[in-house]
Amino acid sequence: SSCADQPLVTSAATRTVARPSRLTDRPSLVAPTAAMVAKVARRSVVAVSMMLGVACSLWSSAFVGLTSKGAAAQGVAPRTQLNAVMDPSGLTPGGPVVAYSDALASAAASQGESVPVTKDVMKVKSLFKDTAFLNELQFIVNNPSLSLINKAAGMVELMQPLESSVLPKFVTFLAKKKRLQALQPVVEEYMNTLY
Repeated sequence: SSCADQPLVTSAATRTVARPSRLTDRPSLVAPTAAMVAKVARRSVVAVSMMLGVACSLWSSAFVGLTSKGAAAQGVAPRTQLNAVMDPSGLTPGGPVVAYSDALASAAASQGESVPVTKDVMKVKSLFKDTAFLNELQFIVNNPSLSLINKAAGMVELMQPLESSVLPKFVTFLAKKKRLQALQPVVEEYMNTLY
């Protein structure tokens, strides 16, 4: 019998044998191209650098933690003092109000004006409860023709006389950072932290 007389076999085995291999159809899959080799090399370099970064962070002193002797030698506050700043809920306060309050306290300490700044902060805190001061402050803060720096200067004028040079500069700093409206919460946080 001839091959033409026999029926076509449609089994999977004969199809794969009769059909040419897909690998030989595509020459790009047979041998890796330069682009593929470069891509694999980049991925392996990234993976190695990530592993080195993780290894370095695990071996650093920041990850392991400092002993109390090492912390004192490096000027770091011991953990017992950090807990003294916690509020009654047991949570450590954070956020921009706390950060600006801490900035005011550190600026006062660096200038040697901790007591005058504290007196000024107590005065400003009481002024924010005074309705006459709030009425005058409203005219300054809500004036659209004034820049934030000029609004800060107007607020400092209303608060006079102040004993320190740090607080007026701090009010101007808040205006430059577009946080002038946060003066009242910052003042309250400063007093809560002290007492």
